[in-house]
Amino acid sequence: MSSCGLGSAFDFTDEEDDDLELSTDHTYVKSDAVVYREHVERHFAEFSPATKKEGSLVQCIADCEWRLLQIVPLEAGIYAIGRRKLADEFADEPDSTARRALIDAQIFMTYRKEFSSLASQERRLRSQRKADTAELQRLQNQRLNVRDKGGQEGHTVRNTIEQNTFVRGMGTFADAAQTVERGNA
Repeated sequence: MSSCGLGSAFDFTDEEDDDLELSTDHTYVKSDAVVYREHVERHFAEFSPATKKEGSLVQCIADCEWRLLQIVPLEAGIYAIGRRKLADEFADEPDSTARRALIDAQIFMTYRKEFSSLASQERRLRSQRKADTAELQRLQNQRLNVRDKGGQEGHTVRNTIEQNTFVRGMGTFADAAQTVERGNA
């Protein structure tokens, strides 16, 4: 797996039965490793890498998106923790909407460093994903252009060979026709 990837962080050698875990409400859910593997497989199917370098870039793109997908739940988790801790704050506020706004503002001020860190991480990941996607597109276009160019050159070479063979063949066919006519005469 690539150096930017999470691929090595998960062991995919588990048996299929181990792919399900019992959640707290006693329902079975897929483990993070299985969800991650499916996420990466979707990216490989979408981008169809043909070389090792392209595969590494697809892995990096998948990993960036995996991490980006974690940011919103983390932010929601921070707000949930803050609401629990501050549940009794601003009890003197009669308007429930205003009270909730005050609690959310207090949460933001209390966890400003964490929110700022997540925002910085999101910007960095989006930038990295954009760069990796552009590089992958460049490599794939380059590979396809070489293949197409090679195909066109091959086609041109084939046409030249076929034309030369046809021209030479005319003499051969003419000679063969004359031989046949002489044989029939």
